[in-house]
Amino acid sequence: MTKSTNTSRSRTPRRAFSIMEMLIAITISSLLMVSLLSALDTMYKLYSVGTDSASTHVVSRITMSRLLGMVRTGSDFGPFPSNVLDESINPLNADYFEFVSLKDENGDPLEITRVEYRLAGETADLRSWGNDETEPSFGGSETPGELWLLVFDATSASTDPIREAVLLSGVERAVFSLQYDVGPKLSRATIDLVVRPDDDDLTLTTDAPPETIRLVASAVSRQLIE
Repeated sequence: MTKSTNTSRSRTPRRAFSIMEMLIAITISSLLMVSLLSALDTMYKLYSVGTDSASTHVVSRITMSRLLGMVRTGSDFGPFPSNVLDESINPLNADYFEFVSLKDENGDPLEITRVEYRLAGETADLRSWGNDETEPSFGGSETPGELWLLVFDATSASTDPIREAVLLSGVERAVFSLQYDVGPKLSRATIDLVVRPDDDDLTLTTDAPPETIRLVASAVSRQLIE
């Protein structure tokens, strides 16, 4: 009997958490959870920005490669300066270029292809300017435009394209610098594109939009070789 009584007296009763301790624990847990969610949100936004930039960079490079291929294989380019010997207008800068893309067996044009810059939802301005002129506005950073590809029937009097498609979206600036030899024959074309990453499937709301991508490349027309 004595042994049992001593054992029960030696046990220390367990004390539960007080309300104050519970509130402190909940507060600390809430702060940690908020910090974790904020870090995850930042990571997702950075991932989105990086993915948008990478995706747009690949598409822009493919488009640039296609444009350079058009320069290399096309003929009878436009627009061209009124005087190829005038260095103030040769090279001629423009927001579009066009060329004969298909000829018949006699060398007569069958199709004319044009690449043009448009503001979204609008028609092309088809602007050209000399080296000593101020470059026209491309609509501002809030309204990126598009590059369009149009194909016309050279044997028809109609001005409507027989095919048209968007080559590249999110284009903030597109300048085609066309240098000509006597003829006029296009000797070299330099393409300068500024593209804003814009992927609707991956973009998340962020205060830090992806940086624009600038691509500049040149090509020599086969006209110079023939």
